[in-house]
Amino acid sequence: PLTNKSETMKKGTTCIIIISFIVVVIAILVGVLQYLQEDPQRPINAMDEEVMKWKRQGKMINSFGWNIWTRIVEQQGRDHSNATLLILHGFPSSSWDFRMNLDALQKRFSRIVLFDHLGLGFSDKPENFTYSLIDYADVTLDVWRQLGITNGHLLAHDIGDSIATELLTRVDRELLPAYFDGFQSVTFLNGGMHIEDYAPRISQLLLLVPYIGDFLAHNIPPFVFKKQLQTIVKHLSDEEMEYMWRIFRDNGGSMDIFWLMILEIRLLPNS
Repeated sequence: PLTNKSETMKKGTTCIIIISFIVVVIAILVGVLQYLQEDPQRPINAMDEEVMKWKRQGKMINSFGWNIWTRIVEQQGRDHSNATLLILHGFPSSSWDFRMNLDALQKRFSRIVLFDHLGLGFSDKPENFTYSLIDYADVTLDVWRQLGITNGHLLAHDIGDSIATELLTRVDRELLPAYFDGFQSVTFLNGGMHIEDYAPRISQLLLLVPYIGDFLAHNIPPFVFKKQLQTIVKHLSDEEMEYMWRIFRDNGGSMDIFWLMILEIRLLPNS
């Protein structure tokens, strides 16, 4: 019985490898055909004025040797002590996602703090960053420190949810730095917070396959990126998805960040 079980497992593994290879080949061929039908990707400085204005309204700060794009939207003359909103955006997008919500949020909060995570948005996209939740939390706290933020209401989305859980763990274990007092409230938008309940898509699983995943991470065609977004957010226009794609690819962005995050999360202890 043990021999039969071992042989069955080997056959199953072989089938998975063959299927993965076929899927990759098909994806590459479709990607090449799609690329031939599309105009070449425009550089970031050729974006519409709306995107460039958003970028200029922020500023870069240096955190642990990397440049982080940040922006503070505040109303002068108002007390920020109990009215600061701290936003952690999701993957694979950026703080740009929240631009249409700022007017409504300012009715409740006098100061809104945004920044783009490393590897995303207009921030640096280094290959030597771990992209772990622990290091993301360290960068988050350091960015807030440099911006003079000592507390606030937290709003998190997607990977921002995961970073928020790491921050809340530090709150629970009294590991926050002395300059940060904690959160007055926490709001989670859709996202995954428990790795045991995480169900990755086939395209995401392929990113974890050695060699194949690395190739796809650096050569993912734009139409695949946009199709994935459409399955999550139905109302995005083609123009909006094009903006998100170019912001994602700005300064060398790739899907490596996803591979590194999942790998790091799987290595974390259950405690």
